[in-house]
Amino acid sequence: MKKYGIIFATVLVALGWVGFELTEHFYVEPSAQAFSAAERAQLAAVSDMQAAAGTKTVLTVSVQGTDMVLHGTWDATPLAQEIKVHLPMEVHLVGWHGREFYGQLTGQPQARGEGQRTFKEGDVTYCPQNNSIAIFYDKSREPELTMDVIVIGHVDTADLPKLQALGDEATMLFE
Repeated sequence: MKKYGIIFATVLVALGWVGFELTEHFYVEPSAQAFSAAERAQLAAVSDMQAAAGTKTVLTVSVQGTDMVLHGTWDATPLAQEIKVHLPMEVHLVGWHGREFYGQLTGQPQARGEGQRTFKEGDVTYCPQNNSIAIFYDKSREPELTMDVIVIGHVDTADLPKLQALGDEATMLFE
């Protein structure tokens, strides 16, 4: 009987090793869009604690191909925190009517916030309707929006003239 116990233990060890090797070779990192419910709950808990403490974190936006850097803060909301998980994030942005730069995100966040159809200069927003991020820099032109946006952060207003001089499009790295 002792002989069978040793054989059984050897087989279990071998199968465990094979399983480990297969895991090492075939494991694929989950996509940015595939967070488990537990991860979302943990992220929401951290975000709720930050929101309760009024904690905002540093936002840096670098315009690729230039030495231009914008400074600001991310809001302490579940939506902003979920987007921050994917940083650094490179987004191709297009200028719109001399008031904003916007571009589509690659992943779609699950968290939501209260949408609005107005903005303040310097607002960084997420638009659920077209899954885009935007930086608003001039409220004097068309201050009313046609789609709801959710504010997720802010760029320092001292940096906004840099955007006015940028042109029609740019690739920006959000960090």
